[in-house]
Amino acid sequence: TLNIDTTSGTADVGMHFNISISRLRIPAGQTSGTITLTGINNTTRGAPQIILTISAGQPLPEGWALGTAMTHTVSLVDDEVRTVSLNYSGETQVDGRHSARMSVELSAALEEDITLNFVLTGTANRFQTDWSVSYVVLGEGEQPGVTFGAVGTTVSCTSSPCQVEIDAGETYVDINLLFFGPARSGTEATLTVELPSGHPSSVQIGTPNSVTFNVVN
Repeated sequence: TLNIDTTSGTADVGMHFNISISRLRIPAGQTSGTITLTGINNTTRGAPQIILTISAGQPLPEGWALGTAMTHTVSLVDDEVRTVSLNYSGETQVDGRHSARMSVELSAALEEDITLNFVLTGTANRFQTDWSVSYVVLGEGEQPGVTFGAVGTTVSCTSSPCQVEIDAGETYVDINLLFFGPARSGTEATLTVELPSGHPSSVQIGTPNSVTFNVVN
């Protein structure tokens, strides 16, 4: 009979995994026994380790000794896919010098930083000569400026596609948009902010994933 110990690892029995037995008995005439480890779904964050150590549960018979491979390490992985969505509850009919704040949100936090893309499309594009609408993406907690040069220091973007980073342990990051124009009175343009496909495999696009603004003068 051999003892089984898993207390030296970072994974916990009953929280991260279950183990089939606490002591291993190899019957007379047999040369092996089986220990089954079963991961507990949707509880793992990061990569906690199971360190399985076998020791003699009683004095070994004369001439017997424990081998050198009495410890085995198993790393658990987080296979839960998070959903990323775009949250905005403000006005979508905006005029020049208007700011709009929205957030890119994860359904659950990750153990590592993650970078996500978003795109801005529509006729309200500062690189099109027909319109003088611009947008500025500012860092979380920063206020929009009154000139195009007031770009945030944490997250900044002056052309699409843009990127935001959600820190490990966090579930969202704010985006601030600052609109200008259109320059001609009585005209309007559109600007759509969208979370496209092609994100890391640990996240999938949820809903809502876009918001469209009508920019009028």
